[in-house]
Amino acid sequence: MCNANNYIIIALLCGLGACKQPAKETASLEETRISAKNQRLLEELDSLSQILIKDKRTPGVTYGIQIGDNEPVYQSHGYAHLERQEKTTEQNLFRIASITKTMTAISIFQLIEAKKLELDTRLDAFFPDFPRGDSITVYHLLSHTSGIKNWYETQMPEETPQDFPMCQTPHQFIQDAKGMFLFEPGEYFYYSNTGYVLLGEIIEKVSGEEYEPYLEEHIFEPLQMENTLMEKQGRETMKWAEGYAVKDSLENPFTVADTYYAMPYAAGGLRSTVGDLLLLMKGLNSGKLMSMDMRNTMTNYAKVNSGVDVSDKDNIYFPKDFVFPERPDYLSIYGFGLGFLRMDIFGTTAIWHGGGIAGFQTVLVHMPKSNTTLALFTNAEMPGGYGHIWEAVQRVLAKIE
Repeated sequence: MCNANNYIIIALLCGLGACKQPAKETASLEETRISAKNQRLLEELDSLSQILIKDKRTPGVTYGIQIGDNEPVYQSHGYAHLERQEKTTEQNLFRIASITKTMTAISIFQLIEAKKLELDTRLDAFFPDFPRGDSITVYHLLSHTSGIKNWYETQMPEETPQDFPMCQTPHQFIQDAKGMFLFEPGEYFYYSNTGYVLLGEIIEKVSGEEYEPYLEEHIFEPLQMENTLMEKQGRETMKWAEGYAVKDSLENPFTVADTYYAMPYAAGGLRSTVGDLLLLMKGLNSGKLMSMDMRNTMTNYAKVNSGVDVSDKDNIYFPKDFVFPERPDYLSIYGFGLGFLRMDIFGTTAIWHGGGIAGFQTVLVHMPKSNTTLALFTNAEMPGGYGHIWEAVQRVLAKIE
């Protein structure tokens, strides 16, 4: 039997002050100009989201979906904060974890388009003492083909500060880590949070701005994303959803998840709302953030040194004893681009990125065929979260016209 759940887990893993709350005109299922067929599919999607609450996979779920130029539809169920008995709404800010990487990649491509940077710029142009810096490029970092491990898989130096990687110049500690490399740059694909931390520093060096102010000026403000910010201690508001771990107890399955002293910076440190992420995809797909040529480069499959797409499983690095699970029948091709993942599901293409971090599982997916975007947030970490219904959600999205 095909173990589709293992493949879903791999896919999900490729996903680690007062905020203004503008009044939104939230469209209900009955108020949209969506076709009758798509209305039925939206109702099916909402039923799936309620299963997550019924089956105790998450305390709360919220999502926003936009089909073409129709007004977004928002639905929420369950609780954003169990202890305060606060219901989940689309106004809640969730940790979006690795979806942050999409905005890091967008920033890099903006700097490339401004001719301040190139995909083949080498790492030693920014960090002269970085090991293999003369062979690792911006392209390798974006595509997860640098060979650099996640920092938590290495032996970091003793002087690494508690707030790493939110500290100043995190590359100085990364470059001194022991056991940093898995393979030569460009040889394989291996998902690396460390690579995106380095990209965050590169954005700062090239633009002359700190990471978050750069995002605010070049992404958030142009798209009116007023509820996206870096998570830092002391910034909490009542709109922040609480995150939970899942226990074995069926009566009381949720406990407050561990909190981080420091978030993963440009690799996964943002909080946002489902509405803001719909604005992000709409802006990216309309050319507001970069040219469509650049956008297409971001969302097409990356390649390894041999010129073969990373979607070929032979180009994905796994430990020698790892048994690669068989792909589910509905998933014909799957791989990473330069900031987004791409897959063909149920005969159609999806551009997406997931996020998983302490207390949260989130996903952002765009279906080019129907120009449909879904942002789906849950406030429970694996094995909870949206993975329980992910295959069924993809089937619904593939049917939308």
